[in-house]
Parts: sequence; structure tokens; C-alpha cells
Amino acid sequence: MDIVTTYIKEKYNNHLINDNNIVEICSSIEEELNSVKYGVGIYNRSESAVIHLKGKDVLDFLQRISTNDVSKLEPYHYVSTLFINEKGRLIDRAILIRANDEFYLVGGKKNEAVIYRWLDRYIIAEDVITENKTGEYLILDVIGPQAESYLTLICGREVDDLDNNKMHEIVIDNTRSFLLKKTTASGESIYWIITEAKFAEELLDYLLSHKSVFDLSMVGEKAFDYYRVSNGVPKYPNEINNSFNPHEAGLINDVSFNKGCYIGQEIVARLDTYDKVQKRIRKIKIDGVHDLQTPIELFKKGKELIGVLTTFVHVEKNNYSEGLAFIKTAFLSETEIDEVKIGSDTTEVKLKILE
Repeated sequence: MDIVTTYIKEKYNNHLINDNNIVEICSSIEEELNSVKYGVGIYNRSESAVIHLKGKDVLDFLQRISTNDVSKLEPYHYVSTLFINEKGRLIDRAILIRANDEFYLVGGKKNEAVIYRWLDRYIIAEDVITENKTGEYLILDVIGPQAESYLTLICGREVDDLDNNKMHEIVIDNTRSFLLKKTTASGESIYWIITEAKFAEELLDYLLSHKSVFDLSMVGEKAFDYYRVSNGVPKYPNEINNSFNPHEAGLINDVSFNKGCYIGQEIVARLDTYDKVQKRIRKIKIDGVHDLQTPIELFKKGKELIGVLTTFVHVEKNNYSEGLAFIKTAFLSETEIDEVKIGSDTTEVKLKILE
């Protein structure tokens, strides 16, 4: 159990943590959804893979095995990049952070073993030393329409100077932290606060007790999935896995077409050149469905495969059922599809492709 889950378990009720020690609800689902829809939500991603790299060849090495151009990454900046296999399929999406001459890769939750093995597999003669630092840092997403205003209250005007992939060192209640800003496919801003895990309780107490006029709460997986679906944000392992490639997952901006060779480059380039992408990630709505275990296939009239639903969110109060799905390109021109069957279920529903 990571330090933030322990904190929440002690601060709130035990029943809010499921059998896998995943935080499902931090307050109530209504409060959490209101926070990400109208206010500020704080989501814990401290179980993300964190790999520390040092050595004079780190950037050359990562330039060779990942998709983006990392060669000119400056101190206290970051860049998003992908690790893909020889077939062009996704292994993980990671943020590469540079702090002077040390580097940190932050990948998907509970994917550290895969990333660590992948890096180790391709270190040949380079001066690169890797160390698994997963669990040693508190990493928080600050999301929602009031996130920037809230962080201005907490951090001051540092928030205004976070463009161009900058990372700023900040002090929050005497706690040394780092702040960076990412942008989703929909244009929404997601902020990360990073500090050492030993300061987690003090920092969380401070953030949650200084909400001022903001509608703020910690958010669990369901509310975060709602936010992801609304803003088209893929995550490991739902949408980022070896069933999909960067084109399909909407992550092609993390691929440089102006750099040298990298693992999987030939496949990605061919898909781009010859327009051979077979499916694309889309936000969808399914009428008449309240509960689904993903991933699950979607069929038209029970026979023709439409695509695969990878994230599903249902909110009972609003009768809201939407998700992220990989839809075959043949169906992308349709906005509504009737007589859709989900998996082996014989019930027919209506599917709407929202974007």
C-alpha cells in the first residue's frame, strides 16, 4: 500500500479502499465529480512507475529507444515520449523529467517492472545507470476548471510560467516540491505536484485544508476516469497497452518524425504514410447500460465488430454512461449506431460516437 493510500485510509473510512488497495472514493462520488467538473480535484498517481537514470549517455540512449525527440531536453524541463515494441504497439507512455544531469521517467501506474526490464534490455555499451524509484515520490494530478486559480493561491505566480514544458521548483508550506503542466487532447490543463514521499502527509494536509472558496476534494479512480473520458486522456493499461499503436491511441504528438531510428519506427511511419490506421480512440455514449467490465468488444447486429470499449463510466445520479473506445475507421463517420451488442450479451443498445 503506497503512502497516500495509507493516508487516505486513516483520514477517511476503510470502505473507501477496495480489495486491491485502490482508492475508489475519497469523499463521496458526487463531491468528487463536482470537483472535477466545476472545481478542483486532486488525484494520486504515486503508484506510477518512476525510473531514475544517470550517466553521460542517458539522452542518446532514450533517443534511440523511445519515440519523441529528447536530445535537446534542458534542465528543469520535461517531454512526453512513448515506448513501443517492434510491431509499433504501446508499452507505456512516460514523462521524461530532467533535473540538471539526472533524469526521471514517470510512466503508468504499477508498470515499473515492464519499463525497467525494457530499459535494461537495450542498454548495451552506453554509460547509463538505472534505478527503480517507484513509491519514493508523491505525485499528484491537480485537475478541473479551477485548478490554475487554486494553484495560484497555493504556489503564487509560478503557475503563469509553466509553458514550453518547464518544471518549477516551488515551496508549499516549507515543503520543497516541483510543479509542471501538461495539456490533454481537449486542451485542458493538468498540473503535477511532485515531492518526496516522506512529505506526503504534510503536503496533503496543507492542500486539503487551504481550499479557500474552491470546490476541492481528493478524487478516486471513478471520478478520474470521468475526467479522462471527458477530455480524451488515455491511461495504462486501459488504452496504453500492446493491443494499440500511437496513431490509434491519439498519442501521435509524442512521436517525432524528424529524428533518427527508434524501436518500432518503421511500422509507425508506414501507418502514417499510407493511412493504414484501422481504428481510433473516441469518446462514446451507450444508452441503457449501467455496468461493464472492460475491455469488451462492441458488435453491430451481433456480428460485425465495431471496436473495443476500454474505459466505461456510469454515474447513477445523472444516468450518465460514457466511455473511451477504439472504433474501427469504417464506423467513424457514423454518429449513432443502433442494434449494438456488447460482448456476449444479447441485449441490443444504441451507441453514440461523440468525438
